[in-house]
Amino acid sequence: MKYRLAVAVSFATASGCDMVEAFDEFTNRVMDELLVLEEINGGIHDPDAPAGLTAHTLSVTLVVDAETRPDATVMFLDTVRTALQAAGGATGDRPHVDPKRPLTADTAETAAA
Repeated sequence: MKYRLAVAVSFATASGCDMVEAFDEFTNRVMDELLVLEEINGGIHDPDAPAGLTAHTLSVTLVVDAETRPDATVMFLDTVRTALQAAGGATGDRPHVDPKRPLTADTAETAAA
């Protein structure tokens, strides 16, 4: 089955930088990483990630192929978290992925672990 899932995320930014410009660059990297993950994983489709630059918000929508909604939710959240981290965002206790290193199937698998 195909499930369309979405999440809205708010971000804290480092002080002392042009927050709008930096956040715009970050959200562009997130979208780029979502597109890479779409190529790597045939189970995710149609990524979209509109951002509210001044409010520091990002909405991510994906279509996920999965047998059940809970399975789709896990795949969706893993994909979003991997993209955020690969773009340079902090995501708690997950291993760090260097945003300057291209995301490949190996690094995506490591980041999703």
